Amino acid sequence: MKISVEDIYRTFRTPQGVIDHCQKVSEVADILTKGLLEKGHEIRHPETVYAAAIHDALRVCDFVNFDPKDFPHISENDMNIWLTLRKEYGPIGHAEGLARYLEQQDEPYIANIVRLHDFHQVDKLQTWEEKIVYYSDKRVNQDRIEPLLDRLEAGRKRNLEPGAAENPERTDTIKKIQSLEQEFISELGEFVYSLQG
Repeated sequence: MKISVEDIYRTFRTPQGVIDHCQKVSEVADILTKGLLEKGHEIRHPETVYAAAIHDALRVCDFVNFDPKDFPHISENDMNIWLTLRKEYGPIGHAEGLARYLEQQDEPYIANIVRLHDFHQVDKLQTWEEKIVYYSDKRVNQDRIEPLLDRLEAGRKRNLEPGAAENPERTDTIKKIQSLEQEFISELGEFVYSLQG
């Protein structure tokens, strides 16, 4: 990789809570990658875990509840960077924004995996690398591995506008994520359910 994980975090002034999430997602991705490699699947291991480790580095541009006063520990300079990031990438979202940044850094392979971790991209997942990062993210609530439906419910509460109703598209996406989980279980066994930490 041309850019280190730490450089990505520094560039976007990624909050520690988001870093903790990314690190836990990377741990899950590593477990799934090793399991699939043992089953004989071809996986570009370092790039997959790298993508998992940075997938939400630009997440600040999507925070639903964002008021600079709620971040008193953030320096004025870092807050200005966050505000600039939200203005530049807010309209396209953190996954697409980081993917475009990575493409500019000549990292198209990683950019694609990052782009496809977005909740609504489940239909576009083709490779194990894409599926690993997507699914790993959907199992980690903040910095804890949780059962899939618990994690998705926590994400709904955190990421949808207060009072927003569940919609058919989201319900359909959740069913597809459950099918993806079954794909991992068919390859790796029931231990996929019991991932926790």
